[in-house]
Amino acid sequence: MIKERPILFSAAMVRAILEGRKIQTRRIAKVTSEGCGSGMITPTAGFVPRSIANHICYCPYGEPGDMLWVRETFSYHEIPEGEPFYYPADRLRECIDHDYGYHYWADGQPDFGNWSKPKPSIHMPRRASRIMLEITDIRIERLNAISEKDSISEGVDGEKEAADIGCTWHEKPKRAYRRLWESINGKGSWDLNPWVWMIEFRKVQK
Repeated sequence: MIKERPILFSAAMVRAILEGRKIQTRRIAKVTSEGCGSGMITPTAGFVPRSIANHICYCPYGEPGDMLWVRETFSYHEIPEGEPFYYPADRLRECIDHDYGYHYWADGQPDFGNWSKPKPSIHMPRRASRIMLEITDIRIERLNAISEKDSISEGVDGEKEAADIGCTWHEKPKRAYRRLWESINGKGSWDLNPWVWMIEFRKVQK
């Protein structure tokens, strides 16, 4: 039976999904391999070792064929007619204009809605979600095992993603992904090299 589950993405990653650049996401898995034999892991809240292959069925995000509905930062429209939601991910990232300073550009910037206090993604109701993803593959692996190719599948492309997180120089995809990971999970989180769920997906029409 196909199931639906929510999943949170930052505005930058929502843009990458909408542009077709992001088809993978990695999320920390609550497992450890300390004290286990080769190829075995143990849930951090459990004691029975499992093979990595057998642990796949415990993925909290589902299994291939299941659906994920995207939660993102949003704001409400104040009038009853028309589309009731706007999305900060539609805004282009901040850029410098030497004549006018900083500007935020939006595609159809709303006349209504409080952009100074957008509603966090965790509070987005199901009816407000505009993106549905179908899971096509799942595996569990160490974070640092990500390849340059998979880093690109995570939505980074060097210059573009580096700019989104405050860098101005071109980087190899894996290095750009490391910066992205630490911008979300905190400084030094890459070096911890946790076990992660790799979830591959495709965007489907709603």
